[in-house]
Amino acid sequence: MCKISSNVLLNDNELFSQFKGALTEQYVFQQLRMIPDLDIFYWSAENLQAKSLKAFVQKYPKLHGIRISLSKYREQEFLTNRPLYAVKSMIE
Repeated sequence: MCKISSNVLLNDNELFSQFKGALTEQYVFQQLRMIPDLDIFYWSAENLQAKSLKAFVQKYPKLHGIRISLSKYREQEFLTNRPLYAVKSMIE
């Protein structure tokens, strides 16, 4: 991914600590784009409240949100939270 040395990711590297959000988002996008006919929408937030995502899903009730984060798997009324390590399982 981005031809970054594994040492940057595995060791406590300052570069990774500054850009880990961007690297994580890129990883998730690369995994999800392998799913045929999937429309990918993107929200970025510092917390897991996802208020704008909730409003979007309420506006379009046929949709169900999927949030990928470091949190555990859990079902909520308007979305499913999937842990980051399981994102690849969505395409298998």
